Amino acid sequence: MPSLDAEQKKQLDVFLKHEMVLQNLPSAIERIPMLLAVKEANEKLKAACEARNEELKKVREATDAVSVYLEGAGGSAAMEVRVNQWRQEEGYPKADVELLAEKEAVSLEVENLSQIHFTPPGLTKFAFHAPNLYGKNVTEEMMTMVEAAIQVAGYQGDTVALAGGGDPTIQEEDDTRRGRKYGRSTFVANKHKCKLFMEAPVELLVTYAKTKINEAFVELMVHLFGDMDVEGSGGRFKQAPVKTKKRIMSKIKEDLKEKDHDLWAQLNYEEEGAKKRYYEEKEKKGEDPDPEEAEAAGQEAWNVEALEELDERTNDPVLDRMTLATLGYGINDVVRGAVKCDGEHGMLQDLETMKSNPTLGPIRFRTKRIKNTHHLDASTVGGYRDVKVIGELTIGESDSMLVEVQLIDRVFLDIKKFMHRPYSVGRGDFGSMPLLGRVCQGSEGEMNEQKDLVTAVVAEGATEIGGRCHLPLCRVIRFGPLRLPLA
Repeated sequence: MPSLDAEQKKQLDVFLKHEMVLQNLPSAIERIPMLLAVKEANEKLKAACEARNEELKKVREATDAVSVYLEGAGGSAAMEVRVNQWRQEEGYPKADVELLAEKEAVSLEVENLSQIHFTPPGLTKFAFHAPNLYGKNVTEEMMTMVEAAIQVAGYQGDTVALAGGGDPTIQEEDDTRRGRKYGRSTFVANKHKCKLFMEAPVELLVTYAKTKINEAFVELMVHLFGDMDVEGSGGRFKQAPVKTKKRIMSKIKEDLKEKDHDLWAQLNYEEEGAKKRYYEEKEKKGEDPDPEEAEAAGQEAWNVEALEELDERTNDPVLDRMTLATLGYGINDVVRGAVKCDGEHGMLQDLETMKSNPTLGPIRFRTKRIKNTHHLDASTVGGYRDVKVIGELTIGESDSMLVEVQLIDRVFLDIKKFMHRPYSVGRGDFGSMPLLGRVCQGSEGEMNEQKDLVTAVVAEGATEIGGRCHLPLCRVIRFGPLRLPLA
C-alpha cells in the first residue's frame, strides 16, 4: 500500500488550508458530501484493519485480557499527604490568613501505574501542596519543594520563570471603591501562583522527560530493534517526539471529564467563558484574534478556578486542588516510540523481547503493563490496533520514568499512515464539519427523549423536533420544541 511522502503531505495540507476547500463550501449542507467521503474512507480503512487482524490470531490470543498488569502495577491505592492547614478569614472569598501548627492529613487515591511512583519524589512533591487561591500561603517550605523539582527536572530557569514571569508568593488586594465589598477590600487572584501549581507540574514532567529520559530510551530501543530513520539499515524503531505540555494539558482535561464530570464542568465553564470574552473583546476593538492567546486566556481561567474554594463543590477543596495539580502524572506515554513488526511471528517475538526486561549498561526496562488492542474484547478507533508495552525505564540509580513502546504490525503501520488525513478533516482541522445526527422522518413525538445530536433535518414533511429531546443538554440549552422553516 503506497503512502504519501513528506513533500506530498505538505502539498495536501497547502491545498486543504490555503485553497480553502471547505471555506468555499460555506453551509453545513454543502459540506455533507465531504463528510460522507471522509466516512467512506474511514469505513474502508476499518475494513482493511479488520481483515488484517484476522491474520494475526496468535497476537489476539497473546494476552488473557486487553490489559495485563505485571508486578502489581494494576489498580490504585490511597496515598496520605500531610499539607499545611490555615485559619481562614470569615466572609467571601475564602482567604488563608494564619498558618496553623498542625498539618492536615489528606488521602489521595493514586493509580499504581502513575508517574508519581516511577519518577524521583523531588520532581512531584510540590504539586501535592497546591494552596487556596486567596491568601499569602505559598510558604518558604513550598518554594523549596519547587526549587528541588526544578533541579531534578533540569529546567533552565527559576521559580518566577516557571510561574509565568511573576512572584507566586504575593497576595494583592483591590482597595479601590469598586474593589471593596462587605466593608473590606477584596483579594486579587495571583495568576502566577495558579500557573505554578496547575501548569508547572506538567511543564517539569516534560522537561524531565526531555533532559533525563528520552535519549536513554531511544538508545535502548535502537540497540534492540535498529533505527528506522537510518535509510537502508533495516531498523524498525521509530522515535516519537516527547509529548508536549499542550497535548498533556488537553489529555488530562479529557480524563477529568470522564472521572469527575461535575468538577470538570465547573472548570470548563470558566475556561470557555474566558475564551469567549477574549474573542468578543477583539471583535469590539476590530482586531484579529490569536487562537493561542485565546487558549492562554482559557487556561488562566481554568487555573484560577482550580485553586478557588467554592461552597458548591461537593469534594474537599484541598483534595480537589491536590487532584487537579497531579493529574498530569497519570500520563504514561510522555516518552514513547514505535516498533514495526513483521506479521504475527514478528509481533510475538518483539513482545517477548520487551517482556524479558532488556538492559543496556545502566539503562534498564521493566514491563509493567501490556495493552493488546488486537484482543477480541478490545474497543478500537477506526479498527486500528497495536500492542502497547508500558514499562519503567531506569538510568543508573537516580533517574526513572514510565515510557511506552508501541508494537505495530507492518500492514497496520501502512494503514495508519492513511488514517490521519480523513480523521483530521472530519474533526475540523481544515474547517468546521457538520455532525451526522438522527434524521427526523416527520412523525409526531419521534425525537422525544432522543440523546443524539440533531444537525440536519432533511426528510420530507419534517416540521418539528420534540422539545424533550434537549433534556440531556438542559444545562447548556434551554428551549422548547424547535420549529423548522418550511421549504
